Amino acid sequence: MVHRNIVFFVRLAVLAFLSVIIPANYAVAAQSPYDWPPASARWSSGDEQGYEAFVQAIADSNCTTVKSCLAAPANPLAKGDPPGLVFSADCADLVYMLRAYYAWKKGLPFGFVTIVEARRSMGEGDLRTTIHGNYPAFRWDVTSQTPGADIRTVLQTIRDQVSTGTFRIDPRLDRPVQQDFYSPAITREALRPGSAIYNGDGHVVILSRIDEQGRIHFLDAHPDMSVTRGIYAGQFDRGDPALGAGFHAWRPFAVLEGRFAHAVNEQLQTWSLEQYFGPNAARDWRDADFSEKGRNVDFVEFTRRRLTNGKLVYDLVSEFRVSLGGLCDAFQERARMVEEADTRNYWRQVRPGRLEGSTPDEAFIWLAYSTPGRDRRLRSHAQRTMDALTRQLALYAANDALVTYTGKAPRTDLQRAFDDITANCTAAYINSDRQRVLLTMRDMLVRLPALSFDPYHCPERRWGASGGELSRCDEDGDKSRWYDAEAPLRGLVSPRLNPANPTLDELLQASAPPWPRPDIEGVIQTAPEKPHKRGKR
Repeated sequence: MVHRNIVFFVRLAVLAFLSVIIPANYAVAAQSPYDWPPASARWSSGDEQGYEAFVQAIADSNCTTVKSCLAAPANPLAKGDPPGLVFSADCADLVYMLRAYYAWKKGLPFGFVTIVEARRSMGEGDLRTTIHGNYPAFRWDVTSQTPGADIRTVLQTIRDQVSTGTFRIDPRLDRPVQQDFYSPAITREALRPGSAIYNGDGHVVILSRIDEQGRIHFLDAHPDMSVTRGIYAGQFDRGDPALGAGFHAWRPFAVLEGRFAHAVNEQLQTWSLEQYFGPNAARDWRDADFSEKGRNVDFVEFTRRRLTNGKLVYDLVSEFRVSLGGLCDAFQERARMVEEADTRNYWRQVRPGRLEGSTPDEAFIWLAYSTPGRDRRLRSHAQRTMDALTRQLALYAANDALVTYTGKAPRTDLQRAFDDITANCTAAYINSDRQRVLLTMRDMLVRLPALSFDPYHCPERRWGASGGELSRCDEDGDKSRWYDAEAPLRGLVSPRLNPANPTLDELLQASAPPWPRPDIEGVIQTAPEKPHKRGKR
């Protein structure tokens, strides 16, 4: 990161120098299609609405890579783009890249934090995992008057300087260097397409729309430049505000005499810390109470209540199907990532001596092809699916109007939904003997605690195999010891590693609470065989 910061400042110095030595008339004559156009002083409400429509159009398309999402027909603004424009982004970059691209196309100012530093550094070394979060140390604000105001330079700087560490900032910090986002109230007015959702484990997605039932849909980019979609369902942790986890809305600003003036928190009508401390402002974020009118609810249901158009009502079976469908998508996305790593034969390589490797090449392999965060979100999604069904069945048993059912056999309909989706949702892998192994979603749910996130493990380990299936794996004893040592990282709550990139012996010191796999079918069996009569339990 220090090297990247040096490169960034050298780049700015060179651009500033060139702007001085090149005559103005030459600069005008030499304008390129990549230059930043004359920009207005601020984003108007119409500009923001246009940006929201732009994000929604991309999310609603069938694009599956960053490159295809920014090309026609997925990108409604692609017409006229110069041929040398290159789009490359992972999850954090995409949030900024879409905003920068839209600003460039529409002649709007754009600025972003380019350097963050750790608050109360504990020697972590990685700004994406700092214990006390980060603070913005430097920003680059861009208009047509900015030296080097070229969309290619801006996109490359985003690629070089932005990471999930850029989101790991306490929302209460808005001086002296402004951060790019603020903590929004949980309302449809504050949470708009283009907003971000940051998970403290090092992942961020883009809110693409909120449907009539209050579900948040998002767009997600990955280190291999693929793009996927999902529905917010508790797979993102509500965490310590000091680490910035949660919803992020773009902070408004105006350009005054060539300088960017950002609104501070107190000036923003939609600024709120309720996502951290609850609507009643608990003293400690861990004690936040999201209950309403005597009904105890978790944060996910709280967001649904706030964002639903009208009154929130859960249809027992359809909600269950939507949640299972999201799990299916997540499993199949994981299968694609694991397959990509396996086809590159990383599992046949000697395992590095540190968890994430020690060399730049090893660090790249870990960043692009390991799946610890993805797997943890998958486990959280499965746990949330079971917990939500448990809660909705209890509400239904209590004749609570929040849950409705219009069929004739609740248990049968829930079991049918589970059987249908888990049987038809499949993934396959090529085992160590080059044979194809087909897994259903039911298989994958059973194996959740055993799925390896480590790209150096054999395909069987990556898919939690046991018995005869695992016997095909020809790993040496060292890799098996790594698999056992990584067990605490395969739960719902990842232990804090010290150091963050441990050796095998150091990793053996880690511990985490055991996580029993969610028994969704067991919960289904608690559903009533017949529907309740209105007014009776």
